[in-house]
Order: sequence, then structure tokens, then C-alpha cells
Amino acid sequence: MPYNVMTMVRLTRAALRAAEIALILGTLGLALALRWLWLGVTRAPATDRRAALGRGLAGICSLLGATFVKIAQYLSTRPDLIHPDVISALDRVQDRVDPFPYADVWSTLSRELGQTPEDLFRQIDPYPVASASVAQVHRGVLQDGRVAAVKVLRPGVEQQVALDLALMRPAARLLGWIPALRMLNPVEVLERFGDALSAQLDLRIEAENNRRFAANFDGDATIGVPRLMERKCTRRVLCMEFIEGQKLRDIQADEDEGARLARAGFSALLRMVFAHGFVHADLHPGNMMVQGDRLVMVDLGLVCQVEPAQQAPMLGLMSAWLAGDVDGVCRAALALLEGDARDATPGEALRQDVAQMLQRYDSVRLATTSLGAVLLELLGLMRRHQLKVQPALTMVIVAMGIVEGVGRQLAPGLDLMGEARAFFSGTVGGASAA
Repeated sequence: MPYNVMTMVRLTRAALRAAEIALILGTLGLALALRWLWLGVTRAPATDRRAALGRGLAGICSLLGATFVKIAQYLSTRPDLIHPDVISALDRVQDRVDPFPYADVWSTLSRELGQTPEDLFRQIDPYPVASASVAQVHRGVLQDGRVAAVKVLRPGVEQQVALDLALMRPAARLLGWIPALRMLNPVEVLERFGDALSAQLDLRIEAENNRRFAANFDGDATIGVPRLMERKCTRRVLCMEFIEGQKLRDIQADEDEGARLARAGFSALLRMVFAHGFVHADLHPGNMMVQGDRLVMVDLGLVCQVEPAQQAPMLGLMSAWLAGDVDGVCRAALALLEGDARDATPGEALRQDVAQMLQRYDSVRLATTSLGAVLLELLGLMRRHQLKVQPALTMVIVAMGIVEGVGRQLAPGLDLMGEARAFFSGTVGGASAA
């Protein structure tokens, strides 16, 4: 195709996509704005207004497609930037879309692996077991009899994401000029989101994440990841062990089994954060499978790196909170801020707010206290003081809140705070002894 024709095709696609985005934002955005104003005029509670905003944004993102669905999911991991009432709506945006045709799967497998699916597999189900905005998964049986989960990237998704990000960058720069949104730093948030999404569009990165998690939990009988079929993993194809088991969200366990699974999941998360520095950042119940006596983590595309320089203040934060040390909590929290703010001295207003928060939780039985909920409240406090924490901390806290929530569903009477207390005491004590 001649260069000028290719340029015209690209410009036409960009114009059509821009028009589609403008139409959806113009109609649904106006409806959302009117709804917001009406709730303000009728003096509806602030929680209702924020929930309405979250539901409206969630609906817009769902209609705009893959890139915007991923934006909603990314923003739901940033309670330091967005109020929890809005996040609770964004977190419910479902990344489930209609499957793409098996003909495209056949074409991708043949091109990426150099053989037709008939040569590669004894059998492959043409109907996917899961279909999302970035990829879909098929069940296959290899020629040697092993059962595999075959993840195939959605056709054209890279081009769609690249186009959407290019169209959003000028909008992000404009939003950055609005005083009320300046703290959100829309340009920086968009670039970080783009980096995270790009990593999910290269399945070789997910394969490498899989290898790293496998090494970190090697020898652990309670936690696992699917084994890779190494020769069948490329940029657009990921072939791995098919996990025959139940999703954790569907499990019906008795009290003892529920407590065992809850302890295993919570312990694994604490080790990921404070021992390995490598965290599964999308650890919802659908991404944890129960296979025999072990929990298997799947969908390893979204991860969070926690550097040693971040682990120390995180440990300090947890230990200071458990000890009721107001100044320790303030110092550790400031050490987790971005940029030069981490060297600041805690102000009296911040110290008083932290003291009130610790005093309030001190009156609650530890067994009924959620560490994730406490840390989320601390993030909200930092947000009110216009202090911006490092994204790694927010992703860790969101993961902790999700895992704790699942643990309490599995074993309502289990003292997860006691589990955390023992872990942090041992970790800090071991570090001190070293």
C-alpha cells in the first residue's frame, strides 16, 4: 500500500475513533454532569454523589472498549488519587467481551508458533473458556497428552490501544490545567497506565512473571502458578498448564478448610510484598484457583515491583501502626511519598489526624479489624492532606484489602490481624537481629 494511502487510512481511523469517543463522552458525560448537578441541588449525601460519579464513569469506560475498561481497572487501584466511593463502582467494570472468531486464533497460532493448531495439538476447543478485552483463553490437549490453557492476544488490540492512548494524551494535558485535577497529574497517570497496559500486550512478559513467581514459591506446597509450555510461548501466544480446579470465589469450604486457604493466601501476599518484592497486582478471587491442597495464582500479566527502599518504610508503617506509634506512622508514611515530599517533617495537622485514626482503631478488637481497611483509610487521609504516595504502596494496599476480604468470607472467625501481627513481628525482629 503506498505511503500516502497508509497515512490516509491511519488518519481516517483516528478521526472515526475520536468521533466515537467524543459522541459517547458528549452524551453520557452530559447526562452524568446533569445527574451530578441534580444530586447537588437536592442536597443528596456526598457518598451518593460520589457513587453516582463512579457508576457513570464505569458505564462510559465499558462502552468505550478495551483501553478504557483497563483505565477503570487501573484507577480502581489508586485510592490515593480517587475516593473509595468512586473506586467501588470502577472496580465492578467487567473485562468480559464477546470472543473473537476461532479463525483468528488459528491464524495467530500458525503464524506465531510456525505450525498449524492441528499439528501442535491433539485437540483444541474452538470455543474459549474466557474472553477479555486483551486476550482470550482456549483449552487444548498437546500431542503428548498434557492439557493446556492457550492464551491468544486479541487481533488488532495493540493498534487500538496505541490509537486510544495517542488520542488521550492531548486531553490529559488539558485536564492537567484544571486546578481541581492538578494533583491527579493526568499526564503522569496516563503514561503509567500506558506502560502497565503495554506490558499486558506482550505475553512474553507474563511468561517471565510466571517464571519469577514459580521461583519465589519453589518448594511451597500451598502456593503455585501454572507450568509453562516454554516452546509455545511468544509475544502473542502463551501456552501453560490448564488448572483443573475451582476458582476461589466459587469454593464452598468448611471452617477448617476455609481457615487454611485464608491463611495461605494472606501469607503468600505478605511474602510477595515484604520478602520477594514482586506482587501479583490483580489478585482478585477469580485469579486464585484451588487445586487439591494448594492455591494457584493465574493471570499474571499485572504485577507490582516493591523495591527494598520501599519495603523498609512499609514494614515501619505496619509495625508502627500495630504498636500505636503515631510519630512512627507519620514518618513511615512520609517516606513513602513521591519526590522531595518524602523528606518532609510531619505537620501537626497530619499528626493529629493519624492520632485520631489510631485511637479509633485501638478500641476495636484486632480480630475484627481489617489491616487493608486501615491502610486504605490512611491513604484517604494522605489524599486529604494533598500528599501523593508512591503507586507501589497503593497497589499493595488494594491487593491486601482484596485478599483480606476473601479470607474473611472463607473463615469469618479467623484473626487475620493476628496473622499479620505475627508476620511483622518476626520480620522486624529478624531484620533487627541481622
